[in-house]
Amino acid sequence: MSNRVKPSRENRKEYTKEILANHKKYNLVFPSADFTPIKSDKLASRYFRPIADLCGLDKSLGPYCLRHTMATILLQANVNAKIVSERLGHSSITISLDTYSHVLPTIQEIAVDKLSELLYL
Repeated sequence: MSNRVKPSRENRKEYTKEILANHKKYNLVFPSADFTPIKSDKLASRYFRPIADLCGLDKSLGPYCLRHTMATILLQANVNAKIVSERLGHSSITISLDTYSHVLPTIQEIAVDKLSELLYL
């Protein structure tokens, strides 16, 4: 049984406007029922864990593991570090580079290979 409160017929139009405004304001992939951000204390237990269990992910993995995986994969794919930093919501690219510096040696190798390829065509 759902705990969601259904607006009365008179309030439905205003409620719909509010929902749409929230959706435009936050632009979330996984919003709460009213299109606002999901409270962080509920994210893992209520939303992430059931989906992770269905996918067969290890119990020790949480949402931040996927976040780190995304950043690492993007950096290894030679996506600009500034773009990765923005996707992570970091206030500075320095935070991202400090956190993901373990990926940089591989990126350096890719850069050297690419430069060699360009110079010796």
